[in-house]
Amino acid sequence: MIVSWKSYSDHRTGIHSSSEQLRMTYVKERFTLDQSTKDLLQSMTPNFGYDGFGEFIFYRTYSRNKTDGSKENWNDVVIRVTEGVGSIRKDWYLKNRIEWDEGFWQHYMLHFAVSMFNMEWLPPGRGLWAMGTDFIYERGSMALYNCFSGSTQFFDGLELKTFEEAVNTTVSVKCVDGKYRPAKVLQFGERDLTRITFKKQGISNFKLTYDCTRNHTWILEDGRRTDYIRVGDKVRIYSNKNSVDKKSQNYKDGFTHGLVFGDGTQQTNNPERYTIRLCSTRDYDYLNLLLGCSDYQCICSPPSYNGDVVLTFVNYAKNYKALPTSTDLTYLRAFLAGWIQADGSNRLENSVRLHTTNREGYEWVVNYAPLLGYTVTGYNENNKPTNYGERNYPLITITLCKDSTTYTVQSIKELNIKEPVYCVSEPETNSFMLAGGLVTGNCCWTNLTDDLDEDIAWMMDCLMCGAGVGFGPERNNQLQAYQPKNSYIYSIPDSREGWCESVKLLISSYLTPNLAKPDFVYDNIREAGLLIRGFGGLSSGPEPLKVLHNQIDTFFSNYIKDPIQYDSVRLKTDIANAVGCCVVAGNVRRSAEICCAPIGDQTFLDLKNYDKNPERASIGWMSNNSAVLSQPDDFLLMNDIARRVVSNGEPGIINHCNLKHGRIGKNDDVREDLAIGFNPCTSGDTLVLTPQGVRIFDKIDIGSTIWSEYGWTKVVNKWSSGIKKVYKYRTTAGYFLGTANHRIVSEGLKVEVQYADTIDILSGDYRGKTEIDRDAIMDGLVIGDGTTQHDQVLLCIGSKDNDYFKSEVSSYILGAYGKTDTHRVITSIKDLPRTYLRKIPKEYLYGNYTKVVNFLRGLYSANGCITANRVQLKAASFDVISDVQTMLSSIGIRSYYTTNKTHENTFANGTYEIKESYDLNISVDRWKFAEAIGFIQDYKTAALKESLKTEPTGKSKETYPIISVEYMGEMETFDITVNNFTHTYWTAGCNVSNCGEIPLEHREVCNIAESLPTRCSNYKIWLKACEYATMYMSTVSLLPTHQASTNSVVARNRRIGLGIVDFTGWVKENGLSRCINWMRQGYKRVRATNKWVNDEAGVPVAIRVTTMKPGGTVPKLAGKTSGLTYPTFKYTLRRVRVAENSPVTPILINANVPYEKDVVSAGTLVFEFPIIQGPSKPIEEASLWEQAFNLVTLQREWSDNAVSNTLTFKPKWYLRKHYFAMPEAGELNRHDEIIVTGLVHALETEYVDDKLKIDIEYHNDNPTSIKIYDYNPYHEEDEIENVLSSITPLIKSVSMLPHTKDGVYAQMPESGITYDEYLTRRNAIKTINWSELKDSDVDTEADKYCSGGVCVRPNL
Repeated sequence: MIVSWKSYSDHRTGIHSSSEQLRMTYVKERFTLDQSTKDLLQSMTPNFGYDGFGEFIFYRTYSRNKTDGSKENWNDVVIRVTEGVGSIRKDWYLKNRIEWDEGFWQHYMLHFAVSMFNMEWLPPGRGLWAMGTDFIYERGSMALYNCFSGSTQFFDGLELKTFEEAVNTTVSVKCVDGKYRPAKVLQFGERDLTRITFKKQGISNFKLTYDCTRNHTWILEDGRRTDYIRVGDKVRIYSNKNSVDKKSQNYKDGFTHGLVFGDGTQQTNNPERYTIRLCSTRDYDYLNLLLGCSDYQCICSPPSYNGDVVLTFVNYAKNYKALPTSTDLTYLRAFLAGWIQADGSNRLENSVRLHTTNREGYEWVVNYAPLLGYTVTGYNENNKPTNYGERNYPLITITLCKDSTTYTVQSIKELNIKEPVYCVSEPETNSFMLAGGLVTGNCCWTNLTDDLDEDIAWMMDCLMCGAGVGFGPERNNQLQAYQPKNSYIYSIPDSREGWCESVKLLISSYLTPNLAKPDFVYDNIREAGLLIRGFGGLSSGPEPLKVLHNQIDTFFSNYIKDPIQYDSVRLKTDIANAVGCCVVAGNVRRSAEICCAPIGDQTFLDLKNYDKNPERASIGWMSNNSAVLSQPDDFLLMNDIARRVVSNGEPGIINHCNLKHGRIGKNDDVREDLAIGFNPCTSGDTLVLTPQGVRIFDKIDIGSTIWSEYGWTKVVNKWSSGIKKVYKYRTTAGYFLGTANHRIVSEGLKVEVQYADTIDILSGDYRGKTEIDRDAIMDGLVIGDGTTQHDQVLLCIGSKDNDYFKSEVSSYILGAYGKTDTHRVITSIKDLPRTYLRKIPKEYLYGNYTKVVNFLRGLYSANGCITANRVQLKAASFDVISDVQTMLSSIGIRSYYTTNKTHENTFANGTYEIKESYDLNISVDRWKFAEAIGFIQDYKTAALKESLKTEPTGKSKETYPIISVEYMGEMETFDITVNNFTHTYWTAGCNVSNCGEIPLEHREVCNIAESLPTRCSNYKIWLKACEYATMYMSTVSLLPTHQASTNSVVARNRRIGLGIVDFTGWVKENGLSRCINWMRQGYKRVRATNKWVNDEAGVPVAIRVTTMKPGGTVPKLAGKTSGLTYPTFKYTLRRVRVAENSPVTPILINANVPYEKDVVSAGTLVFEFPIIQGPSKPIEEASLWEQAFNLVTLQREWSDNAVSNTLTFKPKWYLRKHYFAMPEAGELNRHDEIIVTGLVHALETEYVDDKLKIDIEYHNDNPTSIKIYDYNPYHEEDEIENVLSSITPLIKSVSMLPHTKDGVYAQMPESGITYDEYLTRRNAIKTINWSELKDSDVDTEADKYCSGGVCVRPNL
């Protein structure tokens, strides 16, 4: 049932054109520093760090173009940021009629600016870039109201109204406590609409759907309210239990109306007359009600032909065959009772079924039932013919229950339309009732239980719909299971509901004594390989369901036989995992599960111990398992957890004990934090690149090697982040699949993707030409130019394609098929849908370098061409274009696609519609295509060679606009840590990141700044710097983002996070005891400042105020080490990658900054800056325990948010060198060369002695990865368990990485050098003249849209 009935188009993009948005000025007032202050600031000279490297970072990253074409210097940026902060605060004060003291703020902001200029504190990088720009003043921002579509219906008393017709009137609404209260209906402008669908819990196809803003406040089943409802959330609809007087006249009249409406007849010649025939003695039970009706006239005389009583009613004004217009509760309840008497049937003692062909009547029942003593729990339509022939209308059956009913959010869909929105304002309870009986909030304001059959069926239904499911297998040692008695035939319908119902019936037969077991018939299920229309993909046939049924039988047999060894936790988890495997095998949609249980549950902990439970290996992979630490004693089990994590990477840890607190060990008077997690996440379907080819996230683990902007890197940690909403952010050059808060790289900066305008692209490992794979080439040809006739796959070979017959695949062409230009060929392709439905076979999408190159050679020979100096692939299937783009990127070739819209073409035999098609273009990397892939045909090869004579015009694009956002559903998500400097990696052609220093609520944003105590001459100046930074962050929280759901959380929490830069250097200079004392004073100053500025602004104090963050490039401006880390080396060669065509490049070259070509990325130069890091010792000299102690100290003394950290331990085996092919002669020493050569000759994978370890991976008997390790007698691996056990109770999060020695990879970001080399290199570099810079690597107009530390995504 759709309450808000409207037809909407389903756009792919999910983004409105900016021309459709109204731009409003959200910061009208301006704060301008006095000219004397500006003159003072302009006269100052900045002190950048790292011998000029900090200045390079500033001009390259944070300096904007000025109106005269020149670049901002540091003085300009400080003035812009200061005036931006002052403007936001001034505007807030004047808007809210708070006194603004201009003289005070001029004086205060002078000192604010000087402190920032001296880099005693710094805003985040986004704040340096955007604070004080016009965009943050004028950007369009969503309103803070939570509203419904105008066509949505609600109850005014007992009258159903739409918001549109009731706007600006006072109505009487039913509130959450059951009482009626007055309320005002208001309109709140135009907003984007979202469709929320609620489904009755369990197996039912009845749904309630409402169109509203995404952030509308809903009241959940447990009474909590949420302004960001999620799939799986539960609400409850209560039936009205108030009694009515059945002897009253209104009841008699209403009952008669309902009975006649259902079974009565209106006379044709006398339409005011209605008759009802009583067909049995049972009907006489309510005869007195009918006789008492106000409109009763007589009993028909003579009676009907068989003696049944016929009653006549007369009313000239009321239509008994129409739905009631009365707003009297007694009349309406009687009407429904009479209708049920006429057209109903008892199903169970507490429920009835109502049958009707009147669709308007059906909608009336759905809307009114909860007010009239029922809730709707089921719905069915029957179109089958009757004994009298075909039905004119379907027979609708409504199931009504007298009890309250739980509904679950089944789906949330963005409609991509904007309409006026409305809501009521009821000030006392902030609630009202919608049509359908759902009580919701207004503008002011699955565990697996013993009902295993219902829970599992619901879970399977969700998984088959593509939603991820988290579950908790509740332990019940008294759970009873029984062997079924007898059996009955059950033919499974070919539908999602049919599969779920079969599982429910099977489980039920084991949970109830003496129940018969279904004997399944699978004949109705479509055979394997047929199209699934509702969900896409191809049918798997019944086999996965048969396997699941057999597994469930086995699980229950095990449980009945020995419920102690095979207990309830094992039973429930096995069934849940098996269901997930069935859904994955069923090809409907990929599903994801996460299983959570107490850390002390031994059965749960052993679920992935496949030595102990080998039979679980086939299903255990389906869920990621996390142990919940909810009590202090749970931490006594950390040693066991650490051992299991070392063994197989699981279980994860959910530390609920500390997350809600502020500083650990302190009694800070702060609110409990409702934050739910640290980590932005990616889906299990997200693509990464390994040396063996593209893989999905699910298929990589700790120790895997994946591609990054610095070449191959190692995954050193991976964990499940739970079930979350996943979106696909697409550019024309690649796409990102993950959560909205995951950080991608945009114009070189890390930004949450939901706020990003562009995504930087990243191409994979280009290896040049490879060996021939004829199978792959032919399969590519067939996907491009293949066809089917009489169940045979054929290849179309045109007159220009005769080169095929003398090519590498000539032996695969078997001869012509008939008299056409089609030929029989040898190919593995067995099924070819229409061209616009084709997909790239997974064998090639996930193939190795050789398979990808050869398949693309075939595909491009079939459908490729040269157009305007571009290599172009044409396809009618977007799936083909998207997958080929991913394959090209994986082998190091960049591409972008364009769309050819649907249009009409006129031919000799008529005019036809040409479907939308796509062109995939290779421009800059044409030479790579020519060298590695090429064409089979001579004429295409010649055209390609000719195109290579012309250089590409314009700059090589490194970043592409986000052109669409597609909601993919809720699914299990993951996060990883990679062992490279930037913590970034390749996914589907994009460059993305991972991070997490502040635990956040859903849709909450980071609002951070940095203090730099080692830039302060004494601790009092540092305290003032903490004050100014706090004022900056607190002011940023006054400016709303464009996301209303974010604004509501920010308004409640006002969360900020001030970090400390160069903590280890600070301790080195001053001693730990003194720094601890200063941190305590600093925390007090931050709290006091936040209370002052927030109290004055009239907003709540921040829920949390301090943190430790990685820092990125901002600390480098001052020449300082990020966060709590140690320097990599003291005398350091710092490498930076710059595009050859960057305007920065000639300036660096003119200054004699050494450089060389990037060994990974073409068109990129690597510049080398000598710097001194310190004053603390390098990381190699810091023990794991020392680092852990720093973490505990900061979590206790400073950070009430989490401490972002990566503890580095010395591994048992140091990686000396990593080769991705057989090393050239002379690259290895003689001893190692002999061993490696012997291993490769014998195809051995490992060699270990007491000093040397070699690991080799092969593909097609060729080495693809050779790692050479040296034994480290001073390793710390044996200490990891002790460290984790010691510090986990005292912190909120921890991660670890092995230390990587210098020189393992070419052109590492940092390398150690000697003092003499440092001096030589420094003296050779001239002073850099930055006044020559007239452009930058970043677009000053629209690439970053930020308000201080909070970035937003612009409307496109």
